[in-house]
Order: sequence, then C-alpha cells, then structure tokens
Amino acid sequence: GERAASAERRRAHFAAALEASHTTLEAADRKLELTERALEEAQRRIEETDRTVEERDKTVMETNGALKVSHKKLEATQREVEEAKWEVGEAGKAREAGERRLAETHRKVE
Repeated sequence: GERAASAERRRAHFAAALEASHTTLEAADRKLELTERALEEAQRRIEETDRTVEERDKTVMETNGALKVSHKKLEATQREVEEAKWEVGEAGKAREAGERRLAETHRKVE
C-alpha cells in the first residue's frame, strides 16, 4: 500500500511537471510566433522605407538635373542680356556720332 501510494505520488508529481513543461513550451511557441510576426512586420517596414528612400533619391536626382538645366538656361539668358547691353551701348555711340555729324552738317550749312 505504502509503495503504491508513493509510486502514485511520484506519477502525479511527474504528470504535474510534464503538464507544466508542456504549458511552458506552448507559451514559448506563442511568444516565438509573435516575435516572428513582429520581425516580418519590421522587415516590411524596412523594405517600405528603402523604397521611400529610393523614390526620394530619384526625386532629388531629377530635381538636381532640372536645376542644372535651369542654371544653364539662366547663364545663356545672362549672356544674351550682356550682348544686348553691349549692342545698346554700340547703338548709343553710333547715334551720338550721327548726331554730332548732323550738328556739324547744320553748322556748315549755316
């Protein structure tokens, strides 16, 4: 009787220990699943961020290209303005010379 009772207590003890181990294992499995899902989500966010960064890089490069083109157009316009100013200056000199000749001609006529 005593041996049977002792064996039964040991069996009950081992059964309880086994059940506790099983419960702990299930909890660990659930935690692992949650961790894996969190990791997958983090990976998705990283990929999304990478795509966003790539798109922004592309936009920056396009903007830089457009800025270079605009800068070249601006330089060309500035050269045209300088040439126009020079031409205006030359025309002004020619006009002054023409007015002087006209004034001299008037004096000669008088």
